[in-house]
Amino acid sequence: MHSRRAFPCLSSSLDAELNALLWSVESLASHHLDNVIFESSSLDLRRALLQPHHFPQHQVLISLILQRLNGFQAWSVDFVKTLRNLTVLLIANSVTSDNRHQSYVASGGPFWLHNLLQKEALTKSLGFYSSVAAAMRVVS
Repeated sequence: MHSRRAFPCLSSSLDAELNALLWSVESLASHHLDNVIFESSSLDLRRALLQPHHFPQHQVLISLILQRLNGFQAWSVDFVKTLRNLTVLLIANSVTSDNRHQSYVASGGPFWLHNLLQKEALTKSLGFYSSVAAAMRVVS
């Protein structure tokens, strides 16, 4: 999946996390997927979804996300340690440090990413725990 959506003028990291989750939810719904698992290393996002009353400034956005999530047959938003999202962290750092404003993942990505994803796939196929997991996995 790929998007050119930009998120200008976000007031906080939680605002960015919520908008990214909403984009992800809407993207997967538009592909007619029914069973999805989202992973995030943001404790603030976790708290906002579990206790939205503590985040009145984000109430509308949180409600919209929860409403859209309920459109899936089965879904979860799981907290994972940052190390487990290493691939995503490296992509995000590459995008921001290299000023990449268009997705290069959809076009095959840089060589280091290809090697990292191959290593992850091999590790998973052998049944070992991988410290390099995608930020979002889809269950069909």
